[in-house]
Amino acid sequence: MIKPSPLQIHFIDVGQGDACLIITPHQHSILIDTGGSINSDFDIGSYVDLPYLHHYGINKLDYLILSHADADHSGGASSILQKIPVNHLIITDEDKNLYAKILKLPLNNPLLTKAIVAKETLLLIRRYSFPISSNDEKENLKSSNDSSNVLKLTYHNFSVLFTGDLPQTQEKYLLNKNIASTILKVAHHGSKTSSSQEFLEHVRPQLAIISVGKYNSFGHPSKEVLDRLNNLPTKILRTDEKGAIVIYTDGYNYSLKTFLN
Repeated sequence: MIKPSPLQIHFIDVGQGDACLIITPHQHSILIDTGGSINSDFDIGSYVDLPYLHHYGINKLDYLILSHADADHSGGASSILQKIPVNHLIITDEDKNLYAKILKLPLNNPLLTKAIVAKETLLLIRRYSFPISSNDEKENLKSSNDSSNVLKLTYHNFSVLFTGDLPQTQEKYLLNKNIASTILKVAHHGSKTSSSQEFLEHVRPQLAIISVGKYNSFGHPSKEVLDRLNNLPTKILRTDEKGAIVIYTDGYNYSLKTFLN
């Protein structure tokens, strides 16, 4: 019997931002966020994301999912959409003008008009489920971070929770959901405004991944969040210390590879 390929989850080193590539055993490809910079003209889509995708043989994306419209999560999307086919674009229920600006597209562009606005839904790709949660408490949303999509990838007994930049004020709406996960992509690069103790105790991850830029000016990740994770206890890996972090799993056990010592 031929052993199936593992499910791969790549936490790409995009500096102070988020980008996660998922490659399923049946070669479906999903990119969650792209990284990007608020105060720089550096084209992370062209010079980091696309070379990374091509290195792993990805010449198209089945899904491009943007957790929210902030530049450090969506800034590379424009170049990706221009240079490789993307079957489905998933965005949050934010002002379309924000996405038109970050994607560098006119509002009537088909890619934008046909974009899927995430609601409480379940995206199924063969045996891999992606519950997508979007906060409908619109009166409480004060920033793009508040609108962050939250996705849980489940494959057999293995799961990963992707949290965008979700702050503690919005985490409480997820406490009645099944958010327990093997791996947690820590929200907002380890900011102390996210990852409350109660939330982390509900997730109880074996491994926490923090996507963060080296010597960033925000002080991420915060000591408070690192202490909360260590108190669980949870193993912590950071892209500023390890470079790209790749998880391989058959749905029951997992292994990982990092690219810096």
